[in-house]
Amino acid sequence: MGDKSKKEKKQGACILCTVVLLGIIILLLILYFSLFRPRDPKVQVPTMQLISLTQTGGAGAGDGSGNSRGGGVIQSVTLNLQVSMYNPNRADFFVDAGSTACLYYNDQQVGFTPIPPTSIPAQSFSTASIALSSSAPITPLLNSNSYGPNTPYNPYNGVNPQVQVLPLNTSVTIMGHVTTGSLFSHHSDLVSKCCISVALTSAVRPFIQSYTCERSYSLDE
Repeated sequence: MGDKSKKEKKQGACILCTVVLLGIIILLLILYFSLFRPRDPKVQVPTMQLISLTQTGGAGAGDGSGNSRGGGVIQSVTLNLQVSMYNPNRADFFVDAGSTACLYYNDQQVGFTPIPPTSIPAQSFSTASIALSSSAPITPLLNSNSYGPNTPYNPYNGVNPQVQVLPLNTSVTIMGHVTTGSLFSHHSDLVSKCCISVALTSAVRPFIQSYTCERSYSLDE
């Protein structure tokens, strides 16, 4: 009887230890996924402005090939991007060196601005104003159907002018890292892209006709 009682006590102790261990593991998993699991920040470009655009040549000067040149050569263009970042983690997110904002025309990079290292406090927003300028002249060749009846209103004469659109693209790349609970580290490489239509007219100064931005996505996915 004594040996049987000892055996039952050992089995009961083993079961209790197993239950306690499983409980601890479940608790740690709950804490990890609900509180300490590192997550990527969210990057958005809610607003942008056309700061300047300098061009040479006549507006809508043709090249004889069925295309039109949008106001001649664009000597320089500068955009101001308002970049908003939200850190959902319970620890500061650090934006690392190597983060950039880039300007593209016709799938070619024409502008580049480094984003300085910074930190975003836990569960908070951070907004940065980034000036993005072209580094070389742009010679736009746009299809003639860039002109059309759906053109912006001309406040000078009440008539819609012929408008040619300069299509540009921006890409904001955020590289950074976060460590939650002093245990779990995570590196992020995020990209947010925007498509921009800049209206070039002979009657009014160039302006952003429209723009659309994608949700940020991870390059690691």
